Amino acid sequence: MKTKSIAFLILISLFMISSCNLLNIEPDFYRERRKEHKFFRCDFNGEEWTYSYQRSGGWLDWGWDIPNLRSTFFRNYDNGDYLELYANRENDSGKRTQEINIIYENKLVLGKNLLKDNTEYIVEVTDDDRDIYDRYYLDLDFDNYIDITKIDEENGVIEGTFQFRAITKDGRRRIKVLDGEFDLKIDWWRPIPKHHEFKCLINDKEWKVNQYFYGSDPLRAKYIIKSREFVLLANNYDEGKFQFYLDSVASNGAINIDQEKEPVFIRSTRQYFLDSSYNNVMDILEIDTIEKFARGTFNFRAIGRYWDDTITMSNGYFDSKCDFYKK
Repeated sequence: MKTKSIAFLILISLFMISSCNLLNIEPDFYRERRKEHKFFRCDFNGEEWTYSYQRSGGWLDWGWDIPNLRSTFFRNYDNGDYLELYANRENDSGKRTQEINIIYENKLVLGKNLLKDNTEYIVEVTDDDRDIYDRYYLDLDFDNYIDITKIDEENGVIEGTFQFRAITKDGRRRIKVLDGEFDLKIDWWRPIPKHHEFKCLINDKEWKVNQYFYGSDPLRAKYIIKSREFVLLANNYDEGKFQFYLDSVASNGAINIDQEKEPVFIRSTRQYFLDSSYNNVMDILEIDTIEKFARGTFNFRAIGRYWDDTITMSNGYFDSKCDFYKK
């Protein structure tokens, strides 16, 4: 009898161990998403949560499944980075949805990064059948963080974990998201080059180049070795753009900015041309053909054409990637 009891206990133990192992087995589609770097899951108010696939409906529906998943990472080597992780789960009709939209704007490091309050919601819940539309914002009384375990800049992959608690504006409803995991191929991966700085004072007001915007690079330079021409373009998109066209730039040193036919600064529809009575100078500090960059300082004054509008650029500095051409 004792032998049978022992055998029974062994069988029960084996069953329990087997059951635990079965419970810990990850679903096949989770493993597939990890493999493809499209993995995002968490515990959403005590319920297992991951993004769903939405079908491109309508009469042009070819049966393509589009993941409700988006990731963005802008790398800023000097100051703050920008990371956005977006995932959406919806039912078959699309009438009930849950969105998670994590935004981190600071220097992103391997390890724990605290999520801070911003104006953007972090969770959105919609239920058309019950007329529910709630947006939840970070609850600052909770340990909200994103823990980065891997940043593969060469392949554009980022991995980590996260948790947060969110609350509606009126404070009546809360959502707790725990045990979050992600392994994602970045959709918009835009590392900012190390040589990417252009700043000055326009009539004593600070002006800086954009980091990135769609359409073209906001800062670029080129140098033609044979003719010694140097071109530098900087765009702030909303606040105007600079354009320098210099001849006879042999090497380091000060050179007069002299471009009569081309405006040196453009803001909206207004063009500003150099004031020839002013000491318009650019000082080339370094032109590096190995690392391919150029840096220097500048000061000038310009007058708007067809109207009385004078602007003075002071304390100008640039450090830009540069393309080199023989002729």
